[in-house]
Amino acid sequence: MTLDDLQKTSEGRMESDIREIRKLLKSYVTRLDNKDSASRTTKEWRIVARVLDRIFFFCYIGTIVVSLFTIFPRESGVQARSAFTTTTTPATPEMAPEDVDIEAVTVSDMSSFMYEAYGDIDYR
Repeated sequence: MTLDDLQKTSEGRMESDIREIRKLLKSYVTRLDNKDSASRTTKEWRIVARVLDRIFFFCYIGTIVVSLFTIFPRESGVQARSAFTTTTTPATPEMAPEDVDIEAVTVSDMSSFMYEAYGDIDYR
């Protein structure tokens, strides 16, 4: 073999090696791109899942709060007053229901009112 033949074979081998390296690099870059794309898709779905989870959580909490207020309603001042008023004529004019201040009513006031209104009743 001559020197020219040797150079041609080494150049040919080098060219084929370079082509093979390029081919491997292209496949590696393609694989990395696919992997990055899959990673981005996974991140996006996790964000969507987190948002939906929070939305459903707040809907759940809202449902619980509405249910609690529906089942156990708060007594308003009007309802609380109606427990201390009667439909009959008060025993004394100074004890008229519209004149009674609920916050100022004491236990002794209530017991005297009950005694005057209903007489001596044994509540045992």
